[in-house]
Amino acid sequence: MHTYQIVYVVALSCAILEIFTTTFILLSFSLGFVTVAMTQQLLGTTNYNRDLLIFTVISAICIYVFRKLFAGRRDTDVTEDDINQY
Repeated sequence: MHTYQIVYVVALSCAILEIFTTTFILLSFSLGFVTVAMTQQLLGTTNYNRDLLIFTVISAICIYVFRKLFAGRRDTDVTEDDINQY
């Protein structure tokens, strides 16, 4: 198996596990892995520094976008009152 094929399997595993967690973190990782696998397949090489950088940047962007896009009401509420009042 080529390295990019293994990365595709890891991406698919993260996407399947996301169904059970519903936090969009693993989906972000899955998109990062898919991007790395496509880069490896298109360029025909495996450069671990490049792949780690691509994975980190794409995953961070996806996490930020998913948090903004799917933020629930509980994620955006700001408590105005003192939480220690009885």
